[in-house]
Amino acid sequence: MLSFDVYPSFLHDTNLHIFYIEEPKVLISGNDFYAFPRIDQNKKQIAWIEWSHPNMPWDKSELWVGYFAESG
Repeated sequence: MLSFDVYPSFLHDTNLHIFYIEEPKVLISGNDFYAFPRIDQNKKQIAWIEWSHPNMPWDKSELWVGYFAESG
């Protein structure tokens, strides 16, 4: 499950299986806001939108694509 935190801002991954709960892993950091993460069908890439304060997403946002490492 992907989730968002605004303060501090980062995109992280959390495993919420009933018998196995782990600490979230920070996947992306360094910008103020992240939105709309999407993982491709092969689970090898992730895309997201990010932007920084004081900009609004309709003023200046960026589309990013990242690749998952085989080690996780």
